[in-house]
Amino acid sequence: MEMPTPSPQIVSAVRQAVQWFRKSQLTGIKVAEVKAPKIQFIFHSADFDKVVVNDPKAPPIWARFYELGTGRPLFCNRDGKAVYSLAEVDRERRTGYGWYTSDPAKVLQEYSTWQKKWVPKSTDPE
Repeated sequence: MEMPTPSPQIVSAVRQAVQWFRKSQLTGIKVAEVKAPKIQFIFHSADFDKVVVNDPKAPPIWARFYELGTGRPLFCNRDGKAVYSLAEVDRERRTGYGWYTSDPAKVLQEYSTWQKKWVPKSTDPE
């Protein structure tokens, strides 16, 4: 969206990305840090754990990875096996990696201004 004069293909790609971000956002949950016994891992130590908690007032978040085909949030342990919730991820990986992000919210905030400039009204279903 920072291109000074995006091509029609770029405009289309941005619109599709925004649609995907909206469809893939996770609402009503947040990641919380809770106290836990201190443990030393190979790459870091942690005296906390991370858990997903329900919070109807939480802003949207997005998983870092989604399963192709289903769109489900996707996680994995060091063994490479897919799991589908943060609770299934080993503590070393839960505390040492950011499995969720709020960064797409920035794109969605900037989109309406960008949209007014680059998306013709007649082609915009929003």
